[in-house]
Amino acid sequence: MRNQHFCRVSGGTLLNPDKFALFSCASCYRHMDELLFDNGTKLVLDGTGTGLRNVKTNEVYEATYTDPSSPIFKTFKTTKLKNLWIKCCKAAVECCDMMTSTPPSQDPYVCPRTWDGWKCWRDSPPGSVQMERCPSYIYFHSDEPQCSHYATKTCWENATWFRNYKGNEYSDFSTCGRGEDIKILLKTHVITFGISIVLLLPALGIFFYYRQLRVYRIFMHKNLFISLLLSSTCVVVFESYFLVDSLQSPDDNILESNEVGCKIFYTVTKYFRLTTYMWMFCEGFYLHKLIAAAFAEQKSTLIFHAIGWGSPIIPVIIWAIVRHLKADEMCWIVPTDQYEWILLTPKLIALVVNFGFLVHIVQIIITKLRSSKVDEPAQFRRAVKATMVLIPLFGLHFLFLSYHPIKGDCHILLIYSIALYSLDGLQGGIVSLLFCYLNNEVIYLIKRSYRQKKLERDIANNANSRRTRESRTSLSTNIVSVHQEGPLSKSLRKK
Repeated sequence: MRNQHFCRVSGGTLLNPDKFALFSCASCYRHMDELLFDNGTKLVLDGTGTGLRNVKTNEVYEATYTDPSSPIFKTFKTTKLKNLWIKCCKAAVECCDMMTSTPPSQDPYVCPRTWDGWKCWRDSPPGSVQMERCPSYIYFHSDEPQCSHYATKTCWENATWFRNYKGNEYSDFSTCGRGEDIKILLKTHVITFGISIVLLLPALGIFFYYRQLRVYRIFMHKNLFISLLLSSTCVVVFESYFLVDSLQSPDDNILESNEVGCKIFYTVTKYFRLTTYMWMFCEGFYLHKLIAAAFAEQKSTLIFHAIGWGSPIIPVIIWAIVRHLKADEMCWIVPTDQYEWILLTPKLIALVVNFGFLVHIVQIIITKLRSSKVDEPAQFRRAVKATMVLIPLFGLHFLFLSYHPIKGDCHILLIYSIALYSLDGLQGGIVSLLFCYLNNEVIYLIKRSYRQKKLERDIANNANSRRTRESRTSLSTNIVSVHQEGPLSKSLRKK
């Protein structure tokens, strides 16, 4: 029977709980990526394995997470990384508690319970493969997956844990990575935003080309389309350059270097993303005012410029300052929930107010339809049609899809995320289709331009044909006259 008063670490060493806590906490620190620490500040294991040594000063610190004043805490780049280390240390202590409090297996022919440096493994029968959920504290560079990923550890037939080529007990954490899922979502985002860019550019060209479209309603559409175009372009550039680089070179990439240019570009992307929500709010505000105020026209566009392009500046600047002071890492791309609300709050307010506008607009439409004495089913069909068209213009699909399941099957969650990313990326394409390419006024103007061009081309072709016929007639006349003027005619003229 195994000694129940000791805790086992990978390799078979048994330690008392106090020494195990220090040893495992030092191990958690050692397994963390070098890039997670300020330059040259990562400590190394001392000779006992229970302490961490500063290679510059040769000072040794006890590897404990319970002393916040320890110099160990100052080596981490961010508070988040420090907290991940603490979680790993606490998990190791819980593992040791399990080992000492749970009676060991009565069968001596089993792979023994152990702490492998990341995860706790229970007694396992020979010839089995054990699975444990991947711990949250191993996700240094990204958020924890919303679905359960599992690490595995193999117990050989001789009741010993699987060892790698170096002879060390080995647990397989390769399945814990989110790389493939992230690549799929990045491709989805880049492709869908690319489609929106392709559709938005001609739509803006149409709006700017026709003088008949220089009205307030189209003014709103133009600014929303410009915001969507700039936002889409920034997202495509950032994800296809910066994020792809981080996936291809996880140990040395632009995000890890956290340079000023990268943070500025990401801040600009955040700005244009927020302007999109503000211009969707302007669309809702203008349409609601137009319908609720007896179709009164807007006299000035200054207020809309201030809301659409001006109001996002303040929250974006505040967010950038807070991130620089509190969470200056990874080009600010890794979200920190408490700080992200600085930008999420105005977005949420815009969507909620737009939802109120939409409800009131539909109420007005139904009231007007009823007063026109149209049959009841037709009234509701028209109201529903008007509602469905306004949803993407007001951005309300984001409100309906704001809930994201926290747990579930990985495949279902991936499909859900792909759908969410697709709707996000395709919004520019959808609104350009609904409010430009399928707009009756735009269709009429394009058809009229086509007919005018066709008429001009036909007139030009007819003129060319007439000139060609005249040229041919003149040439024929000259040829006939030459043939008629033979030797006899010449001799008669001489006489």
